[in-house]
Amino acid sequence: MIPIVRSHVYLCAFTTFLFSFLPNVSANVNDGPSQCNGHGVPCMCDDGKMHMLESGSYQLKSTNSEDADPPVAIAAAREGTVIHATNIEVIGTVNLAEDSSASKDPRYMYIDDDLLVSKDYGVFVSENGKVILNNSTFKDMAVGFIAYGGTVEVNGGALEAKVGVLAREREEEASVILNDVKIKIDNHQPQLTDYLSAAARVTEGASLKMTGGAVDVVNADVFHASYGGAIVLDGTAVTLNNTQRVENNAGKYNYAVFNVSNGGDLHFENGSVDAFNSHGLLIESPVIRGVDFSSNRVNIENSIITVKGHEAHGIYLFQEEAGASSESKQEEIAHGAEVISLRRRASLIVPDNVAIYSNGADAYIGLSQGASVSGNLLVQAEEGSSIFIQATASSLKGGSRVVEEADVHLYLSDGSTWTLTQKKRRGSQIQDSAPDLSDLSSSISLVSLSDSSIIFEKPTSAGYQTLSVGTGIGEVYTTNDNARLYFNIGGLLGDQRSDQLLINGDVSGTTTIYVRATPEGSQRNMKDDENNEGIPIIQVFGKAKEDSFILGSGYTTLNGLPYQYRLHAYGLKIYIEKAYIEAADGDQQLSANARNLYEDEFWDVRLEHEYVEPAPGSPNFLSDQQVKVVVPQVPTYLLLPNALFQVGLMDVSNQNRQIEAMGTAFRGFLDKRQAPFARAYGGQYGYASNLSNMEYGYGANLSYNALEAGISLKAVESEHASLFFGATGTYGKFSLQPKDVEESKKSKFEKWSAAVYGSLQHNTGFYVNGLLSYGLFEGDVSTDARGKTASIKGKPLSASLTSGKAFAVESGGLVFDPQVQLIYQRIFFDKARDIDNFDIDIGQPEQWTMRVGGRLSKRLKFAEKARSASLYGKAYFSNSFKDRQFASFGDDFQLGALGSSLEAGAGVHAQLSSKLALYGDLSYQHRLTSAGFSGMNFSGGLRYHF
Repeated sequence: MIPIVRSHVYLCAFTTFLFSFLPNVSANVNDGPSQCNGHGVPCMCDDGKMHMLESGSYQLKSTNSEDADPPVAIAAAREGTVIHATNIEVIGTVNLAEDSSASKDPRYMYIDDDLLVSKDYGVFVSENGKVILNNSTFKDMAVGFIAYGGTVEVNGGALEAKVGVLAREREEEASVILNDVKIKIDNHQPQLTDYLSAAARVTEGASLKMTGGAVDVVNADVFHASYGGAIVLDGTAVTLNNTQRVENNAGKYNYAVFNVSNGGDLHFENGSVDAFNSHGLLIESPVIRGVDFSSNRVNIENSIITVKGHEAHGIYLFQEEAGASSESKQEEIAHGAEVISLRRRASLIVPDNVAIYSNGADAYIGLSQGASVSGNLLVQAEEGSSIFIQATASSLKGGSRVVEEADVHLYLSDGSTWTLTQKKRRGSQIQDSAPDLSDLSSSISLVSLSDSSIIFEKPTSAGYQTLSVGTGIGEVYTTNDNARLYFNIGGLLGDQRSDQLLINGDVSGTTTIYVRATPEGSQRNMKDDENNEGIPIIQVFGKAKEDSFILGSGYTTLNGLPYQYRLHAYGLKIYIEKAYIEAADGDQQLSANARNLYEDEFWDVRLEHEYVEPAPGSPNFLSDQQVKVVVPQVPTYLLLPNALFQVGLMDVSNQNRQIEAMGTAFRGFLDKRQAPFARAYGGQYGYASNLSNMEYGYGANLSYNALEAGISLKAVESEHASLFFGATGTYGKFSLQPKDVEESKKSKFEKWSAAVYGSLQHNTGFYVNGLLSYGLFEGDVSTDARGKTASIKGKPLSASLTSGKAFAVESGGLVFDPQVQLIYQRIFFDKARDIDNFDIDIGQPEQWTMRVGGRLSKRLKFAEKARSASLYGKAYFSNSFKDRQFASFGDDFQLGALGSSLEAGAGVHAQLSSKLALYGDLSYQHRLTSAGFSGMNFSGGLRYHF
């Protein structure tokens, strides 16, 4: 237990002593006309009339008489007595003595020889009297405003005192109303006034309402409500600086911004608190045998409370020990449970210590409407505490410690989150010290999740965290409506490779698990430490089901690698029962006995690799390997280079047809003039890989459609040869989908390219065609499991050189055109990042393709000179060759080959007029090796010249 004591008996003694002076003040309110004449202070009235106090500056007079009453600036008693004061300044007698060992002075009050406070008060009301202050200032006061059955209303102005407000009901209601008032409490000698100094103490049914304003306190409590006292604060800014911990014969303690005890009531909204080395909220539950106090009630709304310092606590709950008594320990001790509510984005921040601390107290803490509580440690409960925390659409942050028979029950609902963090050590503790495993461990008695999450914070070098839930009795972990757990998993840190959840009790409901890989620096560590036993993340020492925990999206990846991990739950009791039942071989008695062999249930939930099942007929050396299953988008990445190569070959082939069209018999059509043209083409292909499934080889379906437009420029002719050239632009779309890959999906891409070409033709029929193309492509890879996984971009480069010679066949007007073509392709892939947290580096794959074949054409003549047609058939053999190439996704993966293929087809060229020509082509490609594309393609277009 952190040493903190608030002596209730001692405080009561002082309160009784202090208020014993007040009847004397009340009795002397109307001692003479000079005290109620409105011409200055003291102004003390009890005549049931209204009085106006003149503005001015006043000094309270001190007295050296031990029998003198405390100096009071303004006092009002009895029903109907109202004193209005505007623009006045009142200065008290003296500040506290600097030396507590000095001889007793009649200006001060003493208890047990301890000097407490000087005896000058600013405002005093009783018996339903009322004082209204406007824009007035009170300085050097012992107590600023006292309501002892009556009302004090203050509008604007400022107060500097040791105690700002004291309010207590007598036979009449007591209330203090502060509007835009600045209060300053500077207790520079806390050892003299440790139980008194405060901005406000409201007790025994009295009330304080403060709107706006600011409170600045040093070494004192700020607001204290007890015994039915109620404090309401709206829009108030509070600062508290505790420069030292007070020590006396009762022990050590810290001051608090809000001190609520014995049925006190506090409401704080639209404000802010900035405190240092103190408590944000101190809840006292004193035990007095035979007396049942009401619960304390605290409501905080739309406010930010920040409490810093290693001695600070956000909420400090404790049950004060009863004084010495000879009564039996079996006597009933009654006390109420504390009720604390944070709502409407209320925020409690304790970066250096415990946000919620309890020592032997019972409390209910509710968060709702976006409230949040965070601390270096979220909650710590000791010595039989019983804490219920319910968060609705709110957030909690920090670890948890539950010890010494304490209970902490946590209920999260409506999108609430609890982020578990490692306890941060002080600067002096960090140096030259080994990691403390207790900083990585949290414990709690019960967790209930409804559409809410528990999140393990990203680990540090010290290691992963462990959360322990339950004490082994009954259901300790319950979930419904989309409960979620977020773990960190990766390289070996300490003795663990992941955050862990240990449940000591029964589990009900289903929880979805999400994992986050640790930084890439642990990737090698992860590889070295992988084993077939997987990574344990959850252990249940109690009842559970195989589907009590499921993995979000079915699988996950770790540490920058594309391999699938899936969640598996192993129940020890079920496993043993199953083994015995199988061994019983139908014997019902043995089967029944098997179910009672192992009474205690135990579940081990772990992440494990999935492995590829060898295809039938795979070589033995492959079948014996354990090949990990990759995520479903990886096949698309591996197939994409070959898909782009095939698309590029289609582009080159169609562009080459355009060049050939320029060299046909339609020379008169060109006639040295420019001829724009347009062409549409496309195709459907199936791909087969030369790699087996154990080598990450996949088949695919490819679809491509493109539109090409260009212009043929003027021909340059000589006596024996002609030269012409042109340019084209192409836009195309293609889709790619792997075959026989679960959860894969068709991915779509767009491609833009520009090309220039030229052709040199000799009169003998020999020709050489050249082509250079460059472009770009982009598209999104998608799967059923993840949707979009990555955007892939790149720049394809193609170059082609074709040579041939046309031969006229004498019979039938046929022309035979054999040719050979060499094509070079290279793709410059941009690097990308996959949604499953691994890098995509396909690199710059390249390939050479040789095409050998030819075409046989026949020209048809028509009566009109401007019209003609040409029919042709074609056949080509293609062979692609390249070295083995790889793509990298954390590990290297070999790309499949294109192999050899045979293409056959037919086409037509038709000149419809002197300016317009149409053409079309249809062909089929068939792979000749284990790897390559097979499918149909078509093209059609027109050419027009001006």
